[in-house]
Amino acid sequence: MSIVGKVFKKSKLGGLLILAVLLSGNVFAWFIYSTRVDSSITAHIRAWDIEFVAGNTQLSQEVTFEVNEIYPGMVTHTDSITATNNGEGSAMLDFELVSASILGTTYIVTSDLTSDQLLTRLQTQYPFVINLFTSADTLNANGGSGTFSLSVSWPYESGDDVTDTYWGNAAYEFSDLNPSASSITIVALVTAIQSE
Repeated sequence: MSIVGKVFKKSKLGGLLILAVLLSGNVFAWFIYSTRVDSSITAHIRAWDIEFVAGNTQLSQEVTFEVNEIYPGMVTHTDSITATNNGEGSAMLDFELVSASILGTTYIVTSDLTSDQLLTRLQTQYPFVINLFTSADTLNANGGSGTFSLSVSWPYESGDDVTDTYWGNAAYEFSDLNPSASSITIVALVTAIQSE
C-alpha cells in the first residue's frame, strides 16, 4: 500500500470517528433539551366585586340623579348610591360627570367641557347649589362601603335678589311648561379602581 493510501485510510477512519462523536453529542443534547418540564406554580387572583346600590336596586356604573322641582327656600334635596366592595383588594371610589340638564339646558362632557369644569359650573353658576361627592375615597376589602351623593339646596335669600328672581321665574316656567320633566338631571359614571 502506498503512503497516500495509508494517509487516506487514516483520515477516513479519523473523520468517521469525529463524525460519530459529534453525532452522539447532538443526539444527547436533543434528548436533554426536548424533555418536557412541568411546573407547579400556582397563583391566587384576587376577587374583584364592587356593587353599586340605590335603595334596593342594583345599578350599573352609570348613575342618574333627578330632582323634580327646585325653588328658593326648598328643603335640601339629597340622593345617594352605596358602593360596597365585596372583593379581596381595596378600591378607590371616584366619579366623572357625563352630562347635566338644568331647567332644560343640557351640558355634555366633551373635549371642550371636562367633568371638573362642569362640576364647577354646577356649584357656582346658579343661586341653587348642586354638590356631588363621595363619602370615602377608599373602599376597604371584604365589605367596605362608601356613598356617592348629590345634594341640591336653594336658600330663600341667597343675597342677590335679581339672580334669585330670574332663576325662580325660570324654574317656575320650566315646571309649568314641562310638568313631567325633572328640573335637574345629572348623569355620572361612578368608578372603583383597585388601589393595591
